[in-house]
Amino acid sequence: MPELLSLFEYSWVFPENVVDCLRQWSGRGLSKRGKILWQSAAHAIFWSIWEERINRVFNNRTKNFEELISLICYICFLWASSSSHFRGVLFDDLQRNAVNFLHSKQIQFNTTCNFRSDVEGETTLYFDGSAFGNPGTAGIGGVIRNRNGISWAFSGLIGIASSTKAEVLAALTGIRIAKDMGLRSLTIKGDSANTINWLSSPDSGPWALAHYLAEARDILASLSGQVVWIPR
Repeated sequence: MPELLSLFEYSWVFPENVVDCLRQWSGRGLSKRGKILWQSAAHAIFWSIWEERINRVFNNRTKNFEELISLICYICFLWASSSSHFRGVLFDDLQRNAVNFLHSKQIQFNTTCNFRSDVEGETTLYFDGSAFGNPGTAGIGGVIRNRNGISWAFSGLIGIASSTKAEVLAALTGIRIAKDMGLRSLTIKGDSANTINWLSSPDSGPWALAHYLAEARDILASLSGQVVWIPR
């Protein structure tokens, strides 16, 4: 148990019974994301221990301690990432930066703002990302504008990341939204020259961001439009 809680930078003495234990896993003082992640950990622990007991008694199969902890962590992050509060957060990012999501708010989506579009009939994604420190606490944001104004706006924290990763995830989040909206044409604009170049050039970009960029390019391949750099 200390090994699991160390992922969240917590130390804790277990209560004497299961009922009190579950009550203390309420996640007081945490964000909605944090509560979901914290409670997922509690249920993953009890589920995995119960399953391990069944396997040992009836199936003559056992896991060592490291395997059990690994399974608990996997289930915890899998259940948490399935929640709508973790929309836009990849499983791998949640697994690597669990502690940073205990107090972070989910990515917010908004459809109420309206202002004039740049070009008649054009749908444009504007994206931006930044990090307080490099790496440091990072956030993303963006808007998708059509001829009627904003169709979608999003913003939120992504945990600890570099400014480069924040820019790429901001673009990817906007591109995913465009896909979910069923758009067939999209112009993408941002002030990160690297991100714009990587989106435009196959197999480019740092290896650590390759899977994000590959997903973005795959979606863009099904859309018409262009990728445009906007100088700061």
